[in-house]
Amino acid sequence: MRLPLLLVLFLLVPNTYPQPAPQVAAVRNDRVIVKPRTIAIVRSGKLVKDFPGKKRATIRFPLVSGLGDASVLRRVQSILQIKNVFDSSVAEYRQDNWLEEFGYEVNYNKNHILDITFSQSGSGAYPDSQTKHFAINLKNGLVINFTQS
Repeated sequence: MRLPLLLVLFLLVPNTYPQPAPQVAAVRNDRVIVKPRTIAIVRSGKLVKDFPGKKRATIRFPLVSGLGDASVLRRVQSILQIKNVFDSSVAEYRQDNWLEEFGYEVNYNKNHILDITFSQSGSGAYPDSQTKHFAINLKNGLVINFTQS
């Protein structure tokens, strides 16, 4: 008899225990969302017939989104376009048989700074590779020039 009475009292007494505050997802506007996109280039022609290793090349580049200011986002996207990195477009990479791989690495993406390094490698008479680095201010969409203080 005591157990059912305790159960009834437990159910009828209001819960007065402190409840944890609901968690609110913080909007992170100090960084961008970077998603990779890959383009596979498949070449044909005489050179590919003579050098089958030149048939394929891979371009992996970032798609950037997530900033509240649309004009700043457009500036950042423009800086990171393939043509603006190594001065060659996808069409030019298709025509030229030098490229083997194009990629990037995000080094830092917070506190209103995007730090990203692009690399490309290929071979003609000799193998070669290049890198290009950008540090971008996500408040104004401009490349940070470290010679300015």
